[in-house]
Amino acid sequence: MPQGSDGNFYGMTNSGGANGSGGTIFQITPSGTETVVYSFDVAQYGATGRYPYGDLIFGPDGTMYGFTNGGGASPNGVGVVFKFD
Repeated sequence: MPQGSDGNFYGMTNSGGANGSGGTIFQITPSGTETVVYSFDVAQYGATGRYPYGDLIFGPDGTMYGFTNGGGASPNGVGVVFKFD
C-alpha cells in the first residue's frame, strides 16, 4: 500500500462507498485509523469512473493517479485514468 508524503497510507476498493457502491479511495494513518476519502459513482457513464482497479501511484508532487475498469465517456464506459489530490 503506497504511503503519501503526509505519512498516511492509501488504497482502493472496487466496490462499496457512498455513491452506489462504485468503489472508494481510503486512507489509513500510521496509528491504524481508516477513513474513506473518496467514493466513486456507480453511474454507467460517470465522468470520474467506477470500480477502481490496481494500485494508486504517487507523482513527484504527491498527487495520486489510478485507473478504473468502468465508467467514463459513453458509449462504451470502459474506464478512466484519474488524478486525485
